[in-house]
Amino acid sequence: MQNAGATAYNAGAQVVDSAGNIISNVGSSMQPAMAQAGHIAGQVGSQVGQAAGQVGEALAPAAAQVGAVAGEVGAQVAEVGAEVVAASSEALSNVASEIAETAPEFLAAASFAFESGSAYVVENLEAIDMKGIVDSVPDVDFSFVGDAYDMASDSLAAIAGTVKSFFDDLITIEIIRDAFQYLSLLLGGAAVASINWMKNLFSLIAFNMVAIFKSINAINYFYIFMILYLIVFIWAAIARQDDPDEMRDGHELVEWEQRSKGSRKMISILFFILTSLYLTVTDNGINMLMCQEKYKLLITGQTCYEDTHLKVHIPAACISLIAFTIGFPVYLRKVIRFNMPKMMDYDDVGELKPFMVKANRQGDTEMAEKCRVQFRQYWHELCRQNKSPYKSLFNGLEFEYATFKVYVMMIKFALLIPMLTLTNEGTSLVRGLIMIAILLTYAIISGISSPFVKDENDRVDLFARIMALSTAVITLLLSKEILDDHLAGQLLNAINIVGICLMIFYTIMGLDCMKKKMRKCRMAFEFTDDCRYRLSRERKLRIWMPFWESVFNADPRYKPCADRLRAMKKVVSRLGRERYKQGLIAPPIQVQQARYYIETQLEGLDAFWDGVPKDGHLDDRTCFGKLWIRPFPFTAVFVWDGSGSEDDDYVEIWRDHELIDLATKNQHPEILRRRNVRWQLRALDGQRCRFEHDEWITKSYTTGSGENRRTQTVSVHFFFHSGVLHVKRNRSSEWSAGFKVSLHLDDGRGSARGRTWNNEHLTLNASRIGITESFEFTHTLSRLLFEPNNAQMVRVRYPMVVQKMQEYRNGLIMKRRQDEATLSWKFWYYVYYNDTLNVNGLHQYLVNCEMNPAMQQFTNVHQGGLRFLFARMGYVFKHPAICYWFVFWHDLWDNNGFIMGDDQKVKELFNTQYSSAIAYHICTREKLESLIGDLPFYDKLSNYIDLLYNVFADVMAHPQKYPVV
Repeated sequence: MQNAGATAYNAGAQVVDSAGNIISNVGSSMQPAMAQAGHIAGQVGSQVGQAAGQVGEALAPAAAQVGAVAGEVGAQVAEVGAEVVAASSEALSNVASEIAETAPEFLAAASFAFESGSAYVVENLEAIDMKGIVDSVPDVDFSFVGDAYDMASDSLAAIAGTVKSFFDDLITIEIIRDAFQYLSLLLGGAAVASINWMKNLFSLIAFNMVAIFKSINAINYFYIFMILYLIVFIWAAIARQDDPDEMRDGHELVEWEQRSKGSRKMISILFFILTSLYLTVTDNGINMLMCQEKYKLLITGQTCYEDTHLKVHIPAACISLIAFTIGFPVYLRKVIRFNMPKMMDYDDVGELKPFMVKANRQGDTEMAEKCRVQFRQYWHELCRQNKSPYKSLFNGLEFEYATFKVYVMMIKFALLIPMLTLTNEGTSLVRGLIMIAILLTYAIISGISSPFVKDENDRVDLFARIMALSTAVITLLLSKEILDDHLAGQLLNAINIVGICLMIFYTIMGLDCMKKKMRKCRMAFEFTDDCRYRLSRERKLRIWMPFWESVFNADPRYKPCADRLRAMKKVVSRLGRERYKQGLIAPPIQVQQARYYIETQLEGLDAFWDGVPKDGHLDDRTCFGKLWIRPFPFTAVFVWDGSGSEDDDYVEIWRDHELIDLATKNQHPEILRRRNVRWQLRALDGQRCRFEHDEWITKSYTTGSGENRRTQTVSVHFFFHSGVLHVKRNRSSEWSAGFKVSLHLDDGRGSARGRTWNNEHLTLNASRIGITESFEFTHTLSRLLFEPNNAQMVRVRYPMVVQKMQEYRNGLIMKRRQDEATLSWKFWYYVYYNDTLNVNGLHQYLVNCEMNPAMQQFTNVHQGGLRFLFARMGYVFKHPAICYWFVFWHDLWDNNGFIMGDDQKVKELFNTQYSSAIAYHICTREKLESLIGDLPFYDKLSNYIDLLYNVFADVMAHPQKYPVV
């Protein structure tokens, strides 16, 4: 008991000390409340002293004195807290640092954070009489369970808006489309009447209208599809210009979720059209280039490779083959690579995912296989949640084969080459063997790799490959007259009809709704990680964290907090828990000063950094660019002006010495001079400037008329006097990186050979108006900037440029303060992650560390929900065996509830939202069988229940192997 009293005393002392520090932090962040900080600290200290005294009385007579001592210490710390409030900024920085360093211990030991003798932690686990708690119901008030506290994964997914996209199953349609296009090629030369229906069907899907409608002009057909493909390609390329790019957009980023569904679907449709038309455009191009028979007949009175065919059609065919047949797959691969979901290294609790370490996925060990499976599951989930319109390009494919569609297009191109070049009668055998070899190679590679996520899609692809190979063999045998037309037609019809039926069958079976129904019919139960739970992690993910997400999303008062919590979780997933924790520690004063300068004077355009970008090679020669700030942990993201949309010319600056270096370099006189020149040029952006310039330009003109009409060329000396200056950015936003200066002159006048040309246009790039890498005042640049009219515009507009940039920074600073006032960055670590916190500690944290009035009143508004939460947490904290029991039954319902049915009895037995749930009633195997033995799915569960009791017995025997905390 004396030890207990000493423990209470130490806890009280730490509480009092930490309370003073917290009040100091509050005083520095909430100026209106600074005058009351000492009073609050006194109240907290007094309450803590009383709590410690009460605990002492319960534990030992000596503890009463401990409470008195704690009360005196609290009064002293109240005075210290008041002094700290009035201290200098350096002292406040030290206090903040101490708070961040001592916060974990504070939250673990403070008496107002943990009730003394808490039911959550039992000191002597071996001494627990498990028989005494069998069939015991936790003290949980289930009357408060409602939509706001519905912590089922399905409900959270609905809240988060992870709704299945229309294009999620587009991959299956594309597999069938590609199969039919292969078959249209293979059947094109087979003159068998019984398969004409099949040839027309496959040709229609391949957009081979000439094969269906013999009267169509093949040359017109070539140009129609070429122009159509060009229009769609340009349309898709223009639509990509404003694709979200977090690094380059910074604060101006507009995520796909924030854009209209119509625009997203349009991009998906455009790329679907491009991949669908690829075969026919390539086919037409090669046919035109080879001057095939159907094109030759239309060139009336001409010979191949002469006159119009040589001057018009051949160049058009070459452009089509180079730009589309070769260029589009290369372009598509870049699009897929750029838009693939970015994988995060850390999980929801900030721990490094084992499967993200590539070495863990290699080898033949059990761990390696487990990591590979988890990696695949994570990739599938990322694709499912992805909102990008380019999702249809990689969704449904394994990570390693995300660019599979590019290889499919190459297979189509490879099949066309022998088919359209080896057209002589004597080359039919060679042509057939080459095509069979291509298809066989593709079939083997695709069969081994299994590139599709769904097994059903792999089967559809398998039947497509079998149909293509069989058709290629039969057509080859038919061409060599080994098979007659009748037998060949019967074989082709039988193979392809059966293949099509099987493809349709597995397409239907691969639909998510059908797979769910089949799983329910088979009663195929699934459990997380094969019931090998990490209890401390599962407790967070199943009870504590879902509670906060549910309340924040369901209660309109806390919607802004939900957005803030998502931002915190994103930081944790990207950087991990330890880096997040370090971000809460106040840095040295020199680093604070550097951060302040970067935030108030540097963020935005025209910042300078000569470090090494992510790709290891700095392409930009000026070293100027855009800088934007990630507020937590403080990171300056620098994007160079010369950064392209596909490269990695950016860097994240977050280390203390780098931030100091960044601030120092940007205050150097030479860098300030260069920035001044850039701002002068920005002041002239969009303005008409006086600039004297002359240049010789070659012009053409016509003389004569009729048969005597001739075109003449002449060099004309033009004189220009003014033009409009432009400063172009890399992206559409005015706050994008990029400093491409040009001067468009439009008043040129010149004469030659008795002719006069007026209003000639000429665009001068940056180098031609004297702009160098170091922004020196060259003679040409000086003429532009110091010309009286231009200089006057600079004097008027320069302050406007400076003011606009400062307003931009001020707006960002204000938004960060508003975000912090909504829900501070500390919340994730001290509350959302810290499931050992109790209701008193939670209340003190929210009142003293959060500025949002709604959050300060949270414990009063959601008393019932918190009672429900903490009672459940207290239940699983009693013993690791209890925790495992709860997690097992929670996992069963969470993953398999739809299998078990909607019967009320089933819900009351398995849904942890009901007090009667088995999760809250530990019982023997015999008792369990009496409860659920008559349920239709019990036999399917028996093996898992055996595992449950085996692990339960092991946990009882060796609780130290299964830590709850």
